[in-house]
Amino acid sequence: MIHEPLSKHLRANAGVAALIGAGTNARYFEGTLGQKAPGGKDRIPAVLLRSVDINDRQVAYCGTVGTIRALALIDCYDAAARDAWRVAAAVRGALLDFRGVMSGTLQVRIITLELETELDDPDPGLYRVRQNWAVWFTE
Repeated sequence: MIHEPLSKHLRANAGVAALIGAGTNARYFEGTLGQKAPGGKDRIPAVLLRSVDINDRQVAYCGTVGTIRALALIDCYDAAARDAWRVAAAVRGALLDFRGVMSGTLQVRIITLELETELDDPDPGLYRVRQNWAVWFTE
């Protein structure tokens, strides 16, 4: 439900696009990091949306309400740790405390960053920053 609007929002953000490219040549992946970016170009710097899970539906005295919490895992990659953090900063700028309608379809109450950490990547020459985002939205 939120996967597509979140993807469109990140791809459309100027700060993110300045680092990973725009349009069909963007180094934006879903699920796994591809061997090559679209067009056969190098795959980094890149943003990877790993998963979106709906974790929590809010319950009030009157029953379940329409506010839902989803967890989005986003990995930011580059060839140096400082550059991976730069990509992470662009994603943070695109999402942190976002409220309103996302990509014309999703009513977002707020997006918060729950965790941001550097992780070792098994692929040599890649540095990764993992971000865990809580996306509160209404159906």
